[in-house]
Amino acid sequence: MHVVSARERGGLTRAWVAKQEHHPIPQFMKALETGTVVFADKGKWTEIRKSFALVQVAHKVTYYTPEACTNFAESGFNVFRVLATIHRHVVNTYFDLYAAQLAWRLDRVRMNDDEGFASILKAMMVSGRSEMAGYFLPKKKGGHKRRCQIVLEDGSNGELFRPRSQQPTTERRPLGARPRPPRSTPVRDEASASQSPWRSDG
Repeated sequence: MHVVSARERGGLTRAWVAKQEHHPIPQFMKALETGTVVFADKGKWTEIRKSFALVQVAHKVTYYTPEACTNFAESGFNVFRVLATIHRHVVNTYFDLYAAQLAWRLDRVRMNDDEGFASILKAMMVSGRSEMAGYFLPKKKGGHKRRCQIVLEDGSNGELFRPRSQQPTTERRPLGARPRPPRSTPVRDEASASQSPWRSDG
C-alpha cells in the first residue's frame, strides 16, 4: 500500500492511498489548475505530461536539480514517520484516515497553538456522521467494521476489504506450532551417585 501526497507552495496538501503510486494520477490532475508545473521523482508520472509541465528528479543521481525539487512534498513523510511513533499500531483499515491526518497536519504546521485549537474545533463542529461512528457498537445496533478507501487502477475510489481474521482455536499455542516434547531428565541411582568424585561424606 502506498501513500501519494501532493503539496502546493503556499497552498493545501492532498494525500491518497493506493496499491500503486501512479493510480491516483487522474484525481491528481483534476485538482490542478491550468499552467501548473509539477515536480516529481522518476516514477510512472508520464501521463501528467499530456496536460501539464512535468519536471522530474532522478533521486538515484541527486536529491534536487536547479529546475526541480521534491523535498517540499517528501518532507511530509517525515511527519508520517512521527505519526507511526505516536500511534501504537497503524491499522490497514484506517490507513486512508492516517494519510488524511498527515495532510491536515502539514497544512497547519506553521499555526500557533490558538490557531491550531480553533482549527480542531471547527473540524469537530462539522455536521454529519463521523468515519469512526459505529466502530464500538455491535452489528445489530448499527455497528460496522470500516474498510480503507483506496484509489483503484482506473482512478476511481474503491474500498479495500478487511484482512481475514484468524480462526479461533482452543489450544493456547501459535497456529502451525508443534507442541514441545517433554523434557527427559536422566535418573541417577544411588550406586552411580556413590561413585561420583564430587561426593562428600563428611
